[in-house]
Amino acid sequence: MITITQAPTGSLTSAGNNNYYVVKSETPFSMSAYNDFYYIADVIVTNATYPTGSQVARLVSYPDSNGYGTFDLQNIANSFVSYDFPGYITEDVLFFNTASNSSAQIQLEFGERYVYNSTFSQSYNLNSSDTIGYCNGSLSWSDQNYFDYNRLIMTPSISGSQFLTDYYSVDYNGYKDLRNWLYFYNLPPSGVLGAILTTNDGAGNVVGSYTFSNPYSSVLGVQYISVGYPQLKQLPTSSYTVLTGSVTIINPNVVTYTIQLTASGSNFVIDADSAFLVDFDGTNIVDAGVTTNYNYLEDYDSIYLTDYDGATLITDGLVSNIAISNPITFTVMNNCGKFRDTSVAIYWLSKLGGFESVLMNKMNVYTKSKVIAQYLKNNVKTNSSGRIVQRAYDMGLTNFYTQITNNIKFNSDFVSDAQAEWIAGMFQSPVIFVQTHDGVIQAANVVEDTYEVYKQANKKLNSVSLTLELGQNDYSQRL
Repeated sequence: MITITQAPTGSLTSAGNNNYYVVKSETPFSMSAYNDFYYIADVIVTNATYPTGSQVARLVSYPDSNGYGTFDLQNIANSFVSYDFPGYITEDVLFFNTASNSSAQIQLEFGERYVYNSTFSQSYNLNSSDTIGYCNGSLSWSDQNYFDYNRLIMTPSISGSQFLTDYYSVDYNGYKDLRNWLYFYNLPPSGVLGAILTTNDGAGNVVGSYTFSNPYSSVLGVQYISVGYPQLKQLPTSSYTVLTGSVTIINPNVVTYTIQLTASGSNFVIDADSAFLVDFDGTNIVDAGVTTNYNYLEDYDSIYLTDYDGATLITDGLVSNIAISNPITFTVMNNCGKFRDTSVAIYWLSKLGGFESVLMNKMNVYTKSKVIAQYLKNNVKTNSSGRIVQRAYDMGLTNFYTQITNNIKFNSDFVSDAQAEWIAGMFQSPVIFVQTHDGVIQAANVVEDTYEVYKQANKKLNSVSLTLELGQNDYSQRL
C-alpha cells in the first residue's frame, strides 16, 4: 500500500509550478531483509497528441531518511504543452477557438520495487493520483505561494473567473490596428457555453448587445476568444445573435465594448416593461428589474420569469445564462499616440500561458550588430615564370561570412503603473512576436538585461522603452 501525502490540489495547475508529489509505502523497507527499495511513478498524459491518455514516462525515486519518495514533474509537464499563437492566421474568422497545445491533463500511478530475502519484487498501480489539468504557465516564486489556479477555471461555481492574462485590470486599450485575444480554461460540463458583448457610446449609453455560442463548450482545456477591434469588425454576422442595436458590432458610434463569458448561450429577452425573477415557489423574489440583456444568478433551482404584475408567465426553467468571467472593457483608440505610421504590434506569451498584445512606437534608434567568421587565406601565388607574386588586392585574413542582427528600439504611450507592470511580462517572456504594418510577423527577443520605466511622477504616468532583437538574421555570401 502506498499513501500519497502531497499532490497538486484543485482542477488546474501550471506546467512550471507546484508539481511535487510525495508518497510513502507501508512496506518495511528499512529492515535489513529489504534491499534496493525505490518508488515507481507511471506518468499518464492526456493532450492533443494522446487524446485518450498514454503513459509517457516511468519515474523512480529512492526514499529519503524518513521513507518518503518525491517526484517533481516540472520538466515532464513542460514537455507536453506548448503555446497557441493565432497571429499566424491572416484573419480571425471565429470568435471562439481552441488552444489544444496550451494545456494537458496528468495523472500518476504509483508502485514500488525491492529485493526481499534475495527475491525481486515489483508492484504497479498501488495507488493513483487524481487527474489534474495544467496550462503552459510559470509563476514567480512569490506568486505561486498564494496564487489560486482555481480562479482560472471558467465555471458557474466560481464567481468572477479570471482569464489567462497578466493584466489584472478590466480596462484595455482597444487600438484599431491591434488584434487581441483572451485565453481561458474551460471545464465541461458546466463551463463556457457562450459570451455576451455590449457596445457603448461616449456617454456610456448602450449601442448594441450581442451573444455568441461556444461550439467547443464540451472541449476540456485552454480556449481563446478573438476580441480585438479589427477582429470584431470582420466577424461574419452569422457568428452571433443580435439582442439590441445594429447588425454590425463595430460602427462609428462605438467608443467602448465589454465582454463577459457566460454559462449559457440564451438570454431572457422580453417586452420593455419591468419584470420580476422569482423562485419556483413564487414567493421569494431573487432579483428585480428589466431583464433584457441581463444575467441572473442566485441559486440553481428552477425559476419562473413573470411579468411585473406577477400574473403572466413568460418562461420557466433553470437560469443558466450566467456571467462567469470578470467583465473586460476595451476603449477604442485610433492609433498609438501621434505616431501611427511607426506603431508596431507586439505579442508575447504571458506567465499564465495566453498571449498579450500591445502597440508600441518604433523610435529613431535602429542598430545592426555584426558577427564575422574569418579564416587565414594563403595568398601566395606564382606567375607563368615560376616566380612568387604577392598582389595588394589579394586577401590574407578573409571573411568567410558575415551575420547581421537587427535591433529596433520601441517606446510605449504613457501608461499607468499597472500597465507598466503588465508590459514587464514581455521582458521575461520566452516567446515574443513583432508584426509590422505589412502583416509580416517575426520572432524577437528583448535585448536589455534590466527593465526600465520612465516616470512623470507629478502626472502618475510612465513610459516603457525596450529594444527587441529580431529573430531572423541576415547573412552575406560565403567565400
